Amino acid sequence: MKEGNGVKQLSAAIQSTFPDVTYEQWVEAADRALKGKTIGEYYRKTYENITIKPLYTKADLPVGYERMYPATTSDNSWYIAQAVTGKTIEELHKNLLSAIRNGQNSISLTIPDCLDATAFAKLFHHIDVANIPFFIEGEEEVIPFYAFLTEGIKGSAEREKITGWIGTDPVAVFCRNCYSSQMMKMFYSIWQDSLHYMDQQFPNLKTIYVDGTIYEKSGGNAVQQIAFALATAVEHIEQIKKSGWNVEQIFSKIFFGFSISSHFFMEIAKLRAARYLWKKIAESYHVPNVAMDIYAETTNGNKSKLDPYTNMLRIGGEAFAATIGQVQILRVSPYDEVFGEVSALGQRISRNIHHLFREEAKLSLVSDPAGGSYFVESLTQQLIEKAWTLFLTIEDSGGMLSSIIEGKVQNQVAEMKAVKQSDVNQRKTKLIGTNQYVDLTEKLHDPFETAKNQAHSGYLAVSDFYQVIEKVKAGTRLDQFFTKVDQASEGIQPLQCFRLSEPYEKIRFEVAKYENETGEKPTAILINCGDLKDKKLIFDEVSEWLHTAGIATEISQDNDFDKIIKESGKKLYCFCGNDQELTAAFSDIQFIVQKYPDKGFIIAGSKEADIHNKFKQIGVQLILNTQEEQVQCLERIVRFFVKGE
Repeated sequence: MKEGNGVKQLSAAIQSTFPDVTYEQWVEAADRALKGKTIGEYYRKTYENITIKPLYTKADLPVGYERMYPATTSDNSWYIAQAVTGKTIEELHKNLLSAIRNGQNSISLTIPDCLDATAFAKLFHHIDVANIPFFIEGEEEVIPFYAFLTEGIKGSAEREKITGWIGTDPVAVFCRNCYSSQMMKMFYSIWQDSLHYMDQQFPNLKTIYVDGTIYEKSGGNAVQQIAFALATAVEHIEQIKKSGWNVEQIFSKIFFGFSISSHFFMEIAKLRAARYLWKKIAESYHVPNVAMDIYAETTNGNKSKLDPYTNMLRIGGEAFAATIGQVQILRVSPYDEVFGEVSALGQRISRNIHHLFREEAKLSLVSDPAGGSYFVESLTQQLIEKAWTLFLTIEDSGGMLSSIIEGKVQNQVAEMKAVKQSDVNQRKTKLIGTNQYVDLTEKLHDPFETAKNQAHSGYLAVSDFYQVIEKVKAGTRLDQFFTKVDQASEGIQPLQCFRLSEPYEKIRFEVAKYENETGEKPTAILINCGDLKDKKLIFDEVSEWLHTAGIATEISQDNDFDKIIKESGKKLYCFCGNDQELTAAFSDIQFIVQKYPDKGFIIAGSKEADIHNKFKQIGVQLILNTQEEQVQCLERIVRFFVKGE
């Protein structure tokens, strides 16, 4: 059969290859396509001081490159560890059964403060604890829970069937709760006794937790999270060695926690870099073939009470990064967790994100999906180098415990937190629904967070672990193990968790409160100071800024300033124009400002400080400058609107 021209062309296309193109040729072609811009304008720096490029090639990999600790197992699934809560033991038991029926494959819960030995049996009634692994991470309440577990599960044969991860990290406890040096020493002793006890009673449980989540939640970057977590692990190893454990035994009990932010590729690289460095640390202790058990949770730092359904999109991307990074345990925080109380919808969506990734996307069947990507491998290598340098700095200064006592860790995290918050306040970092694309029709939730189901309030009021065991046998409730003692004056500097949206939430709730009390929708009238056809950009920009504060905008089609104010009867007016137009309208604006001293006036469109000062001298104190920090500007506007200041 004779080949037609079409078949010949297809055969030639299949057999052909793309011509080799150098990086320089690609840059030259990209610069031409950008029409006036250059590819250099698309380079950016991350919070880790890593430069992100538009294109990565094999040349970006280090000499002697090898894939960073690739996964080799055929089953790369993860445990679903959604934290089940309940106000009573009965409610918690019901919710735990429901979670397991709906696909949760671990026993993960917030330990209730009403727990005692009798309630423990009710809590786990009809739950197959021998075949479903535990995952519980917490603070001081974990110590009494060990005793409750021992009292509730009798017999060595039954206890050997218990698997999973139950632990607390003393260093994180110290940083959260401002422990004094004396309290640190006592808690470390109690913690070590509990580890020995649990190793004897439940040999297949992992109990040495390294909580890296607190550093991201408090503002730290990926390098800090890796380095501080590894330094904490080494601190634990050295402390536990003193009590007689060998290093192989210690390593077999350790598991790590990391918080996953929305920086997708950086988070994947962070998990891979942490694994690589943990392997190197194990080698330095002469412990071969150590796997790193990683628990990951989606961050709370970028979640907002404003337009909260956008949180669903955030947790989805973060959970995706965690699964690509191949964690062993994953918790997807419900989208409405920021309100303190989690809805049934929030719980179901978070749990179903796991199922979508496992059952539909089949991500559990893929081994090291990010491996070989020039971009991810380059990021991983740079994180390894930077985190290792910071880790060595901590070790050289006396270790992690010494560093938190001196406040070195807290100061580094606080500096990074300030940078991140400033970027959000200046809108360099966008939070959709919060500082951009705001929904003015949104009905805001109650601004006051309800108390979470925390297990305790105070400090562990025992001097050794064996007192805990005796108290549990005597019927003591969990909340009775704690005493409220103010140690802030002598304790270490705390690490304070935060959310980036909080300054905007405060502004929006203040405006919403004003609207509820007065029945008036806060509205600003935008007044044109020149050619109306040229004002769309300024009007859009001003509207977007004011909407972020919950203030609606209306555009006036009139140029008669006095008439506009008389007819509208509003409280706030914004004169919009460029430098030349605002200067030309100066006398008219001055007349209006003096005639209506009870009104608020904003100038927008000028970036010149001299013009700003000129208007301030006649009483216009509200200058909308998009080069200024947005939060500060909006706070001044809202103070006038709500308080008349």
